[in-house]
Amino acid sequence: MSSQTVRNAITNFIQTELPGENLIDLTIEFQEIRDMIEDAGLTSLDPWLGLQFVGGEEVPVDIAASNTVGKYREEGIIYLHIVEIAKLGPKNAIITRADFIRSKFRGQRIGDLVVRRVSPPQTGLGVTLNFEGGYTAALVQVDYSMDFDL
Repeated sequence: MSSQTVRNAITNFIQTELPGENLIDLTIEFQEIRDMIEDAGLTSLDPWLGLQFVGGEEVPVDIAASNTVGKYREEGIIYLHIVEIAKLGPKNAIITRADFIRSKFRGQRIGDLVVRRVSPPQTGLGVTLNFEGGYTAALVQVDYSMDFDL
C-alpha cells in the first residue's frame, strides 16, 4: 500500500480535479460492495470511482542514505476503477469517462508526487473489478514516484 502522504495527495487531487466523481477507497476493504456504496451515501444507481493503492517500493536515491537520513524514492501504482451501472451499450460512456479521468492525471506533478505514466482504459475480465451483477467497470492505472527526505 502507498504511504499516507501519497494517499492524501491523490485523494485531495481527485476531490479537487474531479469533484463530480463519487469516490470510494477500496484499499484494505473487506466489506461487500453494496455496504461500501451505502457507507459512501450512494445508491445502486450511482456511478462511482474506486480508488486502490498498490505500493511498490521505497529505495534510497543518494549514497549517504540510512535509516534516519537521506533522500528516498517511493514508487507505486494507483488503480482507478471507473464503475458504471450495467446496461445495454455502456461501453462508450465508460470509456469516455475513463479517458477524461485519465487526462486529469497524465503528466501531472501533484506536490512532490510525479505521475510517470497512465494506462489506457482496460476492461478485460480479471483486469478490473468483477461484479455479480448491476455494474461494469474499466481500469486506469497510474504509476507514480515521489522523492522525500528523512
